[in-house]
Amino acid sequence: MRSDGAVSLVRLSHAFGLLPTERLARGFAAQRARFDQSHASPTVPHVTMKQPFVLGEGQLTTHDDFVEWLNRECCLQRPFEVQLDDVGVFDSRSGYGHVVYVRVRVTPSLIELHDRLVRALAQAGARTSGITAENEVALFFPHLTLAQGLSASAARDVLALVQREHVASTFMADRLVIARSREGTRWELAEDVWFGGTALVAEPADDTTSAVTPYSSQ
Repeated sequence: MRSDGAVSLVRLSHAFGLLPTERLARGFAAQRARFDQSHASPTVPHVTMKQPFVLGEGQLTTHDDFVEWLNRECCLQRPFEVQLDDVGVFDSRSGYGHVVYVRVRVTPSLIELHDRLVRALAQAGARTSGITAENEVALFFPHLTLAQGLSASAARDVLALVQREHVASTFMADRLVIARSREGTRWELAEDVWFGGTALVAEPADDTTSAVTPYSSQ
């Protein structure tokens, strides 16, 4: 095992992110269903705040350990506004093809929360495949995916359509939503960790809302 934390691990994976309001989520989900049908059904619109990681070392060895830890980390976190700006395209260069996305405005509150949790998780023994904590902090690119796995020409066509419909919006981030996966492909919503320290088990949902697929290196 490499000592710098950039290790390859296949175990129960966790990730967490921010979810927009139900109204915004319905709109983004409808767009993804139009432009990215292969990923639309198992995906909830979200802003990834932590790339997939595994537990089992250090002080965090189980899912319950992690939920308790994240509650402690979020108990003093104030809700903050998330601003969804323009849309764009990038080449993920990591198997996701070209990605059409909504840009999330970088704010001090967003960056502080992300950087603090990424570093603290690494210190607590969580491991993220292929990237160190400091690189993850440096490469953080907050966004909400509308379509992925596209060719360059398809991405340009989708972007042109999305740009005609897109309206900048905001939502209040008041919790982190934990997702987990046993095989690294299909992600189930597990817990809501509210800013203020309360964890609630996610409500059961049908296949259109029961899983989050966080990006791993986009």
